[in-house]
Amino acid sequence: MSLAYFKQFAKASKEKVNKSKEVWIYTRVSSKEQFDNNNSVDRQEGEARNFSSKNNFQVSKIFGSTYESAKKDFTRKEFMKMIDEVRKVKIKPYAILIYKMSRFSRSGGGAVGLVSELVENLGVHLIEVCSGIDTTTEAGKLSVYNSLLAANKENLDRKEVTYGGMKDFVKKGNRLGNAPKGFDHYGRRVKNPKFFAHEQKIIVNETGKALRKGWHWKAEERLTDVEISKRLKQQFGVPISPKTLSAIWRNPFYCGINVSRLTDGEPKRGNWEAMISEDTFKKVQEIINENPKQSKHLKYHAERPLTGFLVCSECERKLTGYENKKKKRHYYKCQKCKGVSLNAETTPRTLHKGAHQMFLDYLSRHKTKPELLEPFKIQFKNYCAYLLKDEQEREKGIAKNIKEKETELYTLKKDFALRKFKESEQFYNELKL
Repeated sequence: MSLAYFKQFAKASKEKVNKSKEVWIYTRVSSKEQFDNNNSVDRQEGEARNFSSKNNFQVSKIFGSTYESAKKDFTRKEFMKMIDEVRKVKIKPYAILIYKMSRFSRSGGGAVGLVSELVENLGVHLIEVCSGIDTTTEAGKLSVYNSLLAANKENLDRKEVTYGGMKDFVKKGNRLGNAPKGFDHYGRRVKNPKFFAHEQKIIVNETGKALRKGWHWKAEERLTDVEISKRLKQQFGVPISPKTLSAIWRNPFYCGINVSRLTDGEPKRGNWEAMISEDTFKKVQEIINENPKQSKHLKYHAERPLTGFLVCSECERKLTGYENKKKKRHYYKCQKCKGVSLNAETTPRTLHKGAHQMFLDYLSRHKTKPELLEPFKIQFKNYCAYLLKDEQEREKGIAKNIKEKETELYTLKKDFALRKFKESEQFYNELKL
């Protein structure tokens, strides 16, 4: 008896079958050095194209072709560009070709999750070109998953060995990474050939000798960063911004001390030439950490509302306000720089606009469009409510605490009064006896 009759009862497979011949290629190397010094990316693409030709695939898109670390997936721009693209397109490629699974990812479990999404949800397979394994079968999926997990383990093993070597290197007093401004760094891993040396050596250069003078000005003369920046430029031709100087003052490297996570939080003396003494470094720390409350308090005046808000264009100190009693006019001036003075108000005899008018002109450039005013008000109220929420909760807690303390105080007073009454009563009874 024929079984053809029973075909009508068979359930069709729900698995999506992608019959497309279109494939994408993804290539990658880990570092810029690899990208510049070998042809790995070109070789990966070439092998993937040969694989496509042999299997009658059509390459429609190529991603990667650059250097990106595979330790984390979501921080790789080209990689995520490919993943986002494959999620968006209506007509999915049959597969993504990778020369080796370690080129796809080394994140381990995260990579397995991405591959599972590609295969199970999007119907896009992964094919390793060098071995031919793919995700079209359950055994193939398992092989791909094992390859991704092995790549992650390889990364962890390599990190453990490398990290240990780095810690030993730093604990011996060496510098890991480039030396900061003011030093010449000699060693094996340097970009400029003239600084190549078999042993690490870090010495103060000409810029550093000028910067050493800057440390002295800061520690002994207590000059501002703006003043030091100007002096370095004028006397030595060394351009260093005040912002850079601010970061330099806080770096113990300049006094020969190494502070690194690789030293387990313990400062170590370095083998390099110190630019300044430890005492000088400590003096500068005391200066930059001085209590700002020690500065002179700037009083508010109704006629000079910008007092304490305006700063000198020369030295960046706050301008102070004063009144010329004879002229009955108000001004803003810098106490340090000569000639830095502004009229508070614009008058017919002033050559320039007053500070208040200039400030209003500046604010007028930032006016809200009329059609956005109401939505802005609503959003501003919501934002203020959000900011005040914690404050309101804190106030409720304080009020509750006050009430509890008042109740405790009342109870204590009551108990104290009762105890005194009983003591008085007892004393009176004893007298009667």
